[in-house]
Amino acid sequence: MKRDSEHLFNILERPHVSEKTVASAGDKAMHVFHVSPAANKADVKFAVEKIFGSTVSKVRIVNVKGKPRRFSGISGRTKSWKKAYVTFAQGGQIDLETIKL
Repeated sequence: MKRDSEHLFNILERPHVSEKTVASAGDKAMHVFHVSPAANKADVKFAVEKIFGSTVSKVRIVNVKGKPRRFSGISGRTKSWKKAYVTFAQGGQIDLETIKL
């Protein structure tokens, strides 16, 4: 993928906020993001370091399969997506409230 400044915001779509991710953000200095389906670990690390200015120590990527749903007798699936667990180096923490993705 290209690594120009405009493309960095296409790699990181939005932060993923849940009870589990909020707990891990404080304990382990880890944040979770929805990322582009075409992004890999190197792209995510580069984008986070450039946007937030923090050093990333580890990136784990998970493909989340869509779940089956029914609505008024019509079967379907939710959209599949990709998320990235980003762990920061010692003392490297980010504030998601200051930057809107």
